[in-house]
Amino acid sequence: MIGGVVLRWASMSRQRSSRRPLRKIQKRVSASIRRTAVEGLRAFQNRREVYRPVFVAGSMGSGTSLLAVLLAQRFDFAGIAYESALQVGYRSPLRLRKLKRYTSIRAYENVLRAANNADVAVCRESLQQLYRRVAFQPGHRTVDKAPNATLLRVEVLMRCFPDAPFVLVIRDPVATIEGFRRKWKIFGRDTLAENIRFYADSHRAFLDNRPVLGDRVVIVEYEAIVATPDRMLDAVGECLGLRASTAQVRLEDRPNAPGKGLRGVEGGKISMVSDANRESHGRIGEKEIEEIQAALGSLHEEMRTLSLRPSV
Repeated sequence: MIGGVVLRWASMSRQRSSRRPLRKIQKRVSASIRRTAVEGLRAFQNRREVYRPVFVAGSMGSGTSLLAVLLAQRFDFAGIAYESALQVGYRSPLRLRKLKRYTSIRAYENVLRAANNADVAVCRESLQQLYRRVAFQPGHRTVDKAPNATLLRVEVLMRCFPDAPFVLVIRDPVATIEGFRRKWKIFGRDTLAENIRFYADSHRAFLDNRPVLGDRVVIVEYEAIVATPDRMLDAVGECLGLRASTAQVRLEDRPNAPGKGLRGVEGGKISMVSDANRESHGRIGEKEIEEIQAALGSLHEEMRTLSLRPSV
């Protein structure tokens, strides 16, 4: 009798286990259908709108998600394109595949850079179509965040939107590159030297265009955002002439999950993680730290000297 009970329990467990992947697929499909319907309705409602983006630039893992959402919450934006290079239409020259689809850092970088030669009118319209889909309230400004892409595509984006401001987020290069290699497989497979080269080349590509941008570019340190978020946001808003928000972006609660974008949201408020850089340094060897600092220390210091320093 006991054996029969055990067998029935095992059979039921296998059935439940076999249904779990199906339930996950069904949940994803259902969420995708709902999202598509909502975005389609927004696109129709906003079909005559022309949006002015604020581009948030920086490496992945440097704090671009944090800054983009904080800006959208604090200032008067109609919506936020959270990952515009992945969200833009499939036929857009700006469209990227997911990072895991690329065979190497160099192959990924070549695709990013190629967009600078694309038709400006086509790129601009594809972004406008995206902004119409993600705009959730009245207004004419949107936040556009595309880590890595905005750094290497700044030339075409400047031509698409000649008056658009850019906010560059910089972070301790050791923490940034440790995150590259831990979170994204193609960066983990490639050499440390190649990771360093990509960081240097992508930031240098952006800095080379800084004279053209003039006062339309603001550089912000991730560490300063975490330490004094209100002061930094007020300073960015003053520099860019942003208006205070009339309706905040609603954020779903999520746990503190390292490597998953925003580290923690509770009650619509974002928690600041003050020890993230220290954690990154603890995951990497002294030899690698020294190599990163030797290669990127002067570049990082150059960007720090140009960064925003709000008054006390």
